[in-house]
Amino acid sequence: MKSIYYRASFQINEKYKDISKVMNRRKISVSSDVFKTSFFLKENKFPENTKVFFCNHHYAHALSAFFYTDWDNALIYTADAGGDNVQYSMHVFKDDELQCLYGGDEWLLQPRSIDSLGLAYSYATEALGFIPIRHEGKLTGLAAYGEPTIYDEIAGHFSVSDSGRINSDFQDYKAMKNEIFRLANGTPRENVATSIQKVLEDFIYLSVNRVIEQSKVEYLALAAGCLQMYV
Repeated sequence: MKSIYYRASFQINEKYKDISKVMNRRKISVSSDVFKTSFFLKENKFPENTKVFFCNHHYAHALSAFFYTDWDNALIYTADAGGDNVQYSMHVFKDDELQCLYGGDEWLLQPRSIDSLGLAYSYATEALGFIPIRHEGKLTGLAAYGEPTIYDEIAGHFSVSDSGRINSDFQDYKAMKNEIFRLANGTPRENVATSIQKVLEDFIYLSVNRVIEQSKVEYLALAAGCLQMYV
């Protein structure tokens, strides 16, 4: 939902390119109230009568995994750097009904949670001199060659609630980035990679298992960026 497009596509003048950030900033809950659909169609040479629909970011990820199963009792779990103001989603499919436990549109106008393992991973990617949101796979590969020497320091900032929600004690994402850069400074890059990989795997594993315990499902489907790095 609210996929990235350039400023001219907004109904209101905003510096943000992410529609969900515009919506959160302006406290607007309807996507079409901030998006110039007619401009988008014209600029991309679609017919004027083309119908445009908006889909929640994590719901779209969840469906990409769910549609390739034939399960009737499953948890669909997503995790990435962030989208539509959340970094995770949890959907349970039972009795022919897909129920959102966390990560739906109701979070669009809430204060952003400082809980993204995906961004922590990207900050580690940047701290090692790679391009964030592009070269995370290099860390996944490096992780096989190091030791988790700064795992405890990073992991100490994160926790998982009884309901499976991942949390952190960072005040904001700048503080998270500064801490990861500090820990990475002088640490062999393979050890940084191993440490952040283990943090990602351990906390998602704990989160998923707690949701499964609560929802009593039999199957698990995973999707979105963080799960591509889950090995």
